[in-house]
Amino acid sequence: MIDAAPERQRITLVPTKSATEFSFACAFSPHHLGPNLPSAEATITANHKAWPAYWKSGGAIDLSESKDPRWKELERRIVLSQYQMKVNEAGSLPPQESGLVNNGWFGRFHMEMVWWHATHWALWNRWNELDRVTAFYKEELPRAKALAKKQGYLGARWPKCVGKDGREWPYIIHAFLGWQQPHPIFFAELDYRAHPTRKTLEKWWPIVQATADFLSSYAYFDPATKRYVLGPPFFVASENTDPMITQNPTFELGYWRFGLRTAQMWRERLGLPQSSTWGKVLKGLAPLPVEDGRYVLYEGVPMMWTKFNFEHPCLTAVYGLLPGDGVDVPTMRRTLTSVGKLWNFDRTWGWDYPMLAMCSARTGDPNLAVNYLLTGAGGFQFDELGLATGGPFPYFPSNGGLLYSVAMMAAGWDGAPASNAPGFPHDGSWVVRWEGLSKAP
Repeated sequence: MIDAAPERQRITLVPTKSATEFSFACAFSPHHLGPNLPSAEATITANHKAWPAYWKSGGAIDLSESKDPRWKELERRIVLSQYQMKVNEAGSLPPQESGLVNNGWFGRFHMEMVWWHATHWALWNRWNELDRVTAFYKEELPRAKALAKKQGYLGARWPKCVGKDGREWPYIIHAFLGWQQPHPIFFAELDYRAHPTRKTLEKWWPIVQATADFLSSYAYFDPATKRYVLGPPFFVASENTDPMITQNPTFELGYWRFGLRTAQMWRERLGLPQSSTWGKVLKGLAPLPVEDGRYVLYEGVPMMWTKFNFEHPCLTAVYGLLPGDGVDVPTMRRTLTSVGKLWNFDRTWGWDYPMLAMCSARTGDPNLAVNYLLTGAGGFQFDELGLATGGPFPYFPSNGGLLYSVAMMAAGWDGAPASNAPGFPHDGSWVVRWEGLSKAP
């Protein structure tokens, strides 16, 4: 956001009194660009070509034949989110949470949030945009390996909060947060599903291998319980527990399983033998923690439904955002019901609602899935331009989460019912026509 002090950050352009037209061009670059920038006319001409090409690429959804009167608002959010993500988030680096609108987090981006910013490009089949973002993993790999080695681990440890130089912003949460670690494997799998070639395997394999090596070496074998555990110290995705006593969080255990299982699949695709180390950890990981027939935030959490029922309800992400490694579906249904009844929705973030929608869809409640995407909660609203609430305004993880979840609900997911738009109600209230979307894992 432009600083209120004009002498510091504001440039004012004033046309002459006799001018009948006024145009200008500007550019931002870390390097000197020289005087010959494209004119305003040339920029407008380029936009006249680029925007139609963008809208004619990738996927599309049409809800206009639906009887539920909310279809128009959901479709408006879908269209405007595609516009806002292209304008704000299709750059050469992972975006900050507020895109290009203002300078959130001093220009740094959060590697755990890259999932919400970028995975939608894959399901909407706009790979030019996604390839530019995920290329950062290749650039960051040597630094991530050095960080893991320095801390006594194998493979690559992906930082939490960085800028272009890849150096991590020092903070206790950044040191102990874990859910960004399997992300590269998720991105790699999305790429391979769309482009199942040897070239894709070779493109991602150094990153997949290094990530899986870290996942297996980070899990600690507890001789007392004879299982591999995560933490302590460990910060869960909701960042609202004491990391010094947090162990075996539900979401992260499921994500570790997904990462190691998928990495083993990549070895098979490359004609390599299974890794005994990865397999031993995968088989020996602690089960997802259950209390009173419901999943909980982490193993042994006190007063789960009265003290820790705020921030991200990530115990549902393991079967929604993720395909459910280690999940018992009836237990997840009970968990989702408890979240709906007992969660403090005044203390949530924007991507929580797409996350809950995806869990609702996978557990067979498409009505609830749509309701979460059209919630009245203040943390997931979209203004007339499609700019979303849910965190530092505007909060683009809300837009990205909406696009990913809607694509998944329309095109389906692995193991989804064999019907059109399995994540939408089939009672006649919603008619979903779509093309060019991809199924979610």
